Amino acid sequence: MIRITNLDPIALSYEV
Repeated sequence: MIRITNLDPIALSYEV
């Protein structure tokens, strides 16, 4: 389970 905060504009939609 990887959860990335909106530290990056691309990772903004990278909430798994």
